[in-house]
Amino acid sequence: MKKVLAVMNFCAILPSLSFCQETVEVPVWGNCGMCQYRIETTAKAVSGVDTAWWYPSADTLVIRIRKGEKTDDIVVAVCKSVALAGYDNSYYSAPDSSYKSLHGCCKYARPELGKYHCPKHPGESSGEKLKCRICGRIFVPRQPE
Repeated sequence: MKKVLAVMNFCAILPSLSFCQETVEVPVWGNCGMCQYRIETTAKAVSGVDTAWWYPSADTLVIRIRKGEKTDDIVVAVCKSVALAGYDNSYYSAPDSSYKSLHGCCKYARPELGKYHCPKHPGESSGEKLKCRICGRIFVPRQPE
């Protein structure tokens, strides 16, 4: 009986163990604690996401995806949702209307339409390149709505 209970306890804990999940990092731009709350809440609302953390100092969203889920599809869905909430990321640019609705402290530096831009190093980024030559972040150009 003790062995059965031990196996049942292990099976109950198994889904929460890190080896049962995949972790993905995505650059997402923002500024403050309010950004952090909105980005994390938006990411966690996507089906298949176990948890999400956004690190303001690195502008990086870390997504933990449940094992067995299609990682690429979930990452794209998270990035699209986060962009619709007003935050540019390495997959999607936020619509201007979403960006403009952000609180004043949440408004980060954005590039001109059609230009590539690293928010952390705007003077060092080239308009033609996909990658910041300082931090190595990959980003997409801002698109018109």
